[in-house]
Order: sequence, then C-alpha cells, then structure tokens
Amino acid sequence: MISKRFLKLLAPLMLVVILLAACGASSTPIPNSTPIPTQEPTQAPTPTIVPATTITPTTGPENISDAKELPEWLDEFVHAFDGKIHVSGKEMDSGQLTDEIRLNENKYIIEKQINGIDIQFLIIQGFPLAVRQGDGQWQEVTMKNLGTLVNLKIGSLISNNENLRSWWGKEFHMGTITLGLREAMPNNTSIDFGWPDYQTQIAIENKMETKLHAGLFPAGAPLWMKYGFTQDDLDTIVRLEVEFAKKYQLDEIVVVNEARIPADWVTPDIYWQKFGIDYVIRAFRIARELYPEAKLIYNDTANHKYGTFGTETTRLISNALFEEDLIDYVGVQMHIDPDQYPNKEEMIGVFRNYPVPVQITELDFSLPNISPSEYNAKLNEIIRIVFEGCLESEVCVNITTWGENDSVGWGGRTLLRDFDNNRKQAYYVAMQTMFEHLP
Repeated sequence: MISKRFLKLLAPLMLVVILLAACGASSTPIPNSTPIPTQEPTQAPTPTIVPATTITPTTGPENISDAKELPEWLDEFVHAFDGKIHVSGKEMDSGQLTDEIRLNENKYIIEKQINGIDIQFLIIQGFPLAVRQGDGQWQEVTMKNLGTLVNLKIGSLISNNENLRSWWGKEFHMGTITLGLREAMPNNTSIDFGWPDYQTQIAIENKMETKLHAGLFPAGAPLWMKYGFTQDDLDTIVRLEVEFAKKYQLDEIVVVNEARIPADWVTPDIYWQKFGIDYVIRAFRIARELYPEAKLIYNDTANHKYGTFGTETTRLISNALFEEDLIDYVGVQMHIDPDQYPNKEEMIGVFRNYPVPVQITELDFSLPNISPSEYNAKLNEIIRIVFEGCLESEVCVNITTWGENDSVGWGGRTLLRDFDNNRKQAYYVAMQTMFEHLP
C-alpha cells in the first residue's frame, strides 16, 4: 500500500509537456572474455519523440507560494533526504522549507525559454521540484515531464498494483508488457495472453505507449521444448505474439531477447544451437511483414560495456538486421551489478557503435555489501552516470526501469522509489540530471 501522503500527490494535474524538435530476467553478468572487433562508429538516426499534448494555459496561481500542493511536494523531497535539508545556510524540515519559499520565492525560481515558450522552475539545492508554463498553474516536476523536455521517453515495467492503476500515465511515457512462455505456452499451438492483456489495459487507460517483451527468449523457452521443437514452432510463437501486438496496436516489440548464449552457460540459447543467427533474422522478417507499423527491438544483457559477449552479440545481430531494415532499436537491459557498473564515456562509445538508436530497457540495481550510510550516495552516483551517458550519447531515446518501486524489484533489486512508492534521492538526481541537459 502506498502512503497517505503519497496519495495526496495523485491530484489530477496535467503535466507540463513541451515538444522539442528534434527480459525476462537478465542472465548472470556476462564475462568480458571476447574482445569486440574494431569498427568505425555508425551514427544512429536521430530519434523523434512522439508529439506530446501542449497544456493550454489556464487561470492559476501567479506565485509558487499560491500552489496548494507545495507542502506535499516539499514533504516528499525532504523525506528522501532523511527529513532535513540545508537551504540558505540553514537546516530545514519540510515545513520550514515551505515557509522559506513563500517568504523568498524569487530566490528559488529559474526561468528558461524552450522553443519560444517561457518555463519557470522551482529549484532547491539544484533539484527541480515544480514547473510552470507561461501563466499556467504550478505543477510538480516528474521524470516524465522533464524527459519530454530533453526528448527522452521514460518507461516502466507495469505491475499489478491496483492502488496505482490510474497513476502510471502521470509518471511514464511508456509501459512494458511482458509474456513468459514457460508458463503461458503449455503446447506448441496456443499462448495464454491473460497477463499481457491485463498490463495492456492499464497502459491504454493511462494513455501510455507500449512495448511487448519478449518474442523469442531462449532462457524462458516453453517447457515442452525439452522434447524437441522445429523452426515452425518458433515461427508460430512469433506470429501469435505479433498478432497480439497488432490487435492492441502496441508500439514496440522486443522480437528476440538474449540470443547466442553458449551451450556451457547456465541459460544457453537452444534456438541458436539448432538454427544459428537465421532464427533471429527470420523472426524479425515475420514481425516486420505482419505488423510493419511496430518498432522492432533486439534486446540483450551486459551490452553497455566494451569487451562483453553481450555487446559482441548485439553488434553482430543488429548489424545483420540493419542490412535488411529489420531493426529499429537496440535494447540495452542495464541490470546493474557490481561488476557491471556503468562508465559514462564507455556507454557513449558503445551506444554510438550500434547501427540504430538505443533504448535502456530494464534498468535496476544490485548494491550488495553497501552500508545504509553509503547506499544513497552509490545509487545517486550510478543513476547520474546512466542518465548522462544516455543523454550525451545522442542516440539513446528511452530509459525504462524494471518496475516502479522496490516492492516489485526483480530478485530484490532496487529501483528509484521505495517500498511505499516514495521517491528516493536517486529519483531527484535523475530529474536534476535531465534539468542540467535542458537546451
């Protein structure tokens, strides 16, 4: 259950949005044993974000001090920093901070002009907390509305928390819809789409874009395949899933996830062992033919770093698909483990070497052996690197977290909101990083 204080945040406010011109579970982190062949960087096409609705200015408060929700916004912010924050040389709780802003609001307002539109931000300690377009009302800043301003879509895996059913669209541009064939495909002719249908309905209600994940995922192959399977069986899976995506006009499809895993690894690619890269290309051909409007993705793990098997595989497959115009995005999972901590310059170099734009598809964090006193600092450091690397690569168009908060973190992994769905410091760091990259 989310806290009462958080529920107050769910007031039906439209978010400020301005258009700029412009895997299943991850496998064990892949060792860096195979060097990547040297190749010249290929500049990916410039992504274009789906046009967002512009808010028509309405009669509203002229000053941030008039915003009724200001105390709630500041309360959640200060709570993330252990109940106290230093402002203007003083340590303040949320009530004191509210009084300070109401007395000296001009000290904390920054104005920017984006695409000819005046936008004001309430900034505390470098963190954007509220925003106003023109003469409209002050609204709480979210990762979604800042993402729109920097041309970066923000997404999440959709969970079954009914308390959040009408909340998703305020926070995310895109929802990830998942299908596990091990449970959902008892035979080689039919798939139970009950769970993805539920997720799809939530996305539709919240007017979110959608990504179906994943078509062929060797590590999650149906159980009946241990008795054997054919290429026709793989074709059937792809057709059934693409037909589902087309029925609901889903926007994107992860056609293949984590291919080419060797036979002696924990979760080998049994499809690759039998058919090689041909099964991947065939799956993308079928998807493109059946549903040409969908954006198609190849998704893999540990492919944000040089020298990993995942990066080598992603490059091999994406280049082959690119030759036939069968791929629109490379999916980079970024399940961040201690031996896979990101490096900004490395991220930029790896992303730019893929032939198409990149999406971060499954972001979460494993922080073992980190003391409570070090936890926030480490998570803040990592999230800043991830957002800076994505934005500065100029080819990264989406960051999706693998769940909305810690209550649904895969395998106990951590996310940007706590168990009660309150924002962590890292959530504010992500917004701060996007704010620093505004034009």
